[in-house]
Amino acid sequence: MSQPSDVAPSDGEDDMAVFQQVLDHLDLAKIPPFASSIYQQGEREAGRTPTCPSCSVLPERFFGSNNILFPLEFNTGEKWVLKIPVNGYPDRFNDMHARVLTAEASTMQLLRRETTIPIPTVFSFSASMDNDLGCPYILMEYIDGKSTSHVWFNEELDDATLERHRIQVLQDLSKIMLQLNKFTFSEAGSPIFDDGNNPIGVGPLRVMDMPAMLEELRTNDVWDTVIQSEIQPASDPKAWMLCMFERHEPPDDKFSQGAHQLLKHFIEWLPWSELAQEPFVLTHPDFNFQNILVSDEGKVCALIDWEGVSTVPRFLGNERYPGWLTRDWDPMNYGYGMEECFVQENSPEELSHYRDIYRDMVKSAIAEAEADADANCIALSKRNLHRHLPVLESLSIAADQPINLPEIVQKLFTEVSKQEGFPEDLELWEVCFGLADDDLEDEQLESVRRGFEKLLQSAQ
Repeated sequence: MSQPSDVAPSDGEDDMAVFQQVLDHLDLAKIPPFASSIYQQGEREAGRTPTCPSCSVLPERFFGSNNILFPLEFNTGEKWVLKIPVNGYPDRFNDMHARVLTAEASTMQLLRRETTIPIPTVFSFSASMDNDLGCPYILMEYIDGKSTSHVWFNEELDDATLERHRIQVLQDLSKIMLQLNKFTFSEAGSPIFDDGNNPIGVGPLRVMDMPAMLEELRTNDVWDTVIQSEIQPASDPKAWMLCMFERHEPPDDKFSQGAHQLLKHFIEWLPWSELAQEPFVLTHPDFNFQNILVSDEGKVCALIDWEGVSTVPRFLGNERYPGWLTRDWDPMNYGYGMEECFVQENSPEELSHYRDIYRDMVKSAIAEAEADADANCIALSKRNLHRHLPVLESLSIAADQPINLPEIVQKLFTEVSKQEGFPEDLELWEVCFGLADDDLEDEQLESVRRGFEKLLQSAQ
C-alpha cells in the first residue's frame, strides 16, 4: 500500500511525542462508525439505497509535518484516508488553522468538479471541533500510487525505459497544471470559498514565521516547533514579494548585509510594469516529487497535499517548473556532486535538459488549448514561455527564506557575471561590501543591473 501523502510511516517515539496531544484527544473508536455514516450519506446523495458498510482503521499511521493520517478500509474494498491536523485539539486549533483546512478541502472539491486534474475525492471535512469526531478533519479517497521520486530515480531500469517514464511524468504534468489557468484572482493570498465551494475572494495567507523561528533558535539553541503567522492579501505582485522579503531582519555581518541589499535590487529590477498587469493564479503549494503520485510507468495518478494552497503572481504559479527541475537554482538544497548527499539528484545538465523538454510540452499544451481557452489567457501563457522562470522562482525563495538567501544571491551573481559585457574584474564580495558600506560605484551597480536584465531575457 502506497503512502497517501508527503508523510512517512511512524518511526516510534518522536512522531508520537509531536502528535501526542491530538492523539490523546481523538477517540479512535469513533472513526469507523463516523466514516461509515459518511459513506451512507454519500450513497443517499447519489440516489442509491444505503448499505451497512463496515469500516476498519488500518494499523499503519502516516505522519507529516502538520498532520497525521489514518488509512481506512471498508468491507467493500474501498479505501479512504482520515487526515487530522497536529493542532486539532481544544485551545490550540485557531481561526488561522481553520482557514487553511477549509481552503485545502474546498480547493480539492473545486478541482474535482471543474477540471480533470487527478485529485482525491473529499467526502467530508470540518474546520472545527464541532463534529462527531471532536477534531477538525478531512476525509478523502485513498489514492494508490508512488511518489514521483521512486519512478524518476528508478535504478532498476535501463536508460531508455527510465527516460520514457520521466517523459511521461512531465507530459502529464504539463497538461494538468495548465488547467489551473481557469482560476484567476485579483490578489495574492489564500482562496476563500462560499458554501458551495466556489471561490469568492482571497484572504490572509499562512506562512512560516522564519524571523520568529530563527529567534527561537538563537535564544534556546533549539528549533523543534514550526511557528506560523499570516500575511495579508496583496493586489500588487511587487508589494507581495517585498512583503515576504521585508519580514526578515537584515543580518549582522557586512557581506550578508550586502547580499541582502543585492537581493532587494534584483527584486526591484524585475519588469514590474509588465508583471503587474497579470492576474494572480491558483497553484499547488509544494509542486514537488512527494505530492505527485504516479504509476510504475510514470502516469500521474494524483496531485495530493493541497494544504497551504494559495493564489500567487502568474510568473510563480501553475506554469512554473516542477520543483525538482529547478533545484540547481536553490544551491542550499541542491546536493549534486557532494560527497555526503542524502537525496538523489540530477546533474545541472540533466536539469536543463528536462526544463527544455517541459517548456516544449507546456508550449504544446497551450497550442492544444488555444481553440477553447480565453485569448488573453493564452497570450499570458505564451509570454511566460519566454521568461527565465528559475530566476524568478529563486528570487521568491530567497525573499521568503533568509537561510537560503546568501547562496541564491551567489548563484544569481555567478549567472549575471556570465552575461556579455559584464566586467571581468567585478566580483560578488566587492559588490556586497560596497552595498553594505554604501560606497559601491554607480557604474558597478549599473553593470550588475544590465547583466541581470540580460539574464532575465535568456529563457530557461
